[in-house]
Amino acid sequence: MWILSVVIFVAILITVFVIIARKGRALRKNQPLPPRAKEAFIQWEDDGQNGKKEVAVPFYFGKSAECDVVLSNAQRDFEACIFEHRERFALQTLDGADVIYVNGSEMLAGYLWDGDVLKIKGKSFTFHCF
Repeated sequence: MWILSVVIFVAILITVFVIIARKGRALRKNQPLPPRAKEAFIQWEDDGQNGKKEVAVPFYFGKSAECDVVLSNAQRDFEACIFEHRERFALQTLDGADVIYVNGSEMLAGYLWDGDVLKIKGKSFTFHCF
C-alpha cells in the first residue's frame, strides 16, 4: 500500500510537470519574433554622461575587465550576454546573475527588439538594432 501511494504521487508530479512544460513551450512558440538585424548598439547615461557602444557578439555585461560593459556593482564576472540567434539579437542571463529586466519585466533569456530597455544592476541601457 505504501509503495502504491508513492507511485501514484510520482505519477501526479510527472503529469503536472509535462502539462506545465507543454504550456511553456506553446507560449514561447506563439511569441512573435523581432525582425532580422545585422547591427546593434546600446546607449546609456552614467553620471550625466551619455554612453554608446556597438554590440559585437558575444557582448557581455559584468564586473570582469573582459566585459564590454563593466558594472562595478555586479555580483558575477559575467552577468548577461547579448548574442546572435537566427539573425536576431537575444539576451541570456548567465549563471548566478542577479535579476535582469527588459522593459520592466524579468527576463532570463529571449529576443531583443529595437528600443528595448535593459535594466542590469540598477543601470538602464537602451538597445537598438537594424
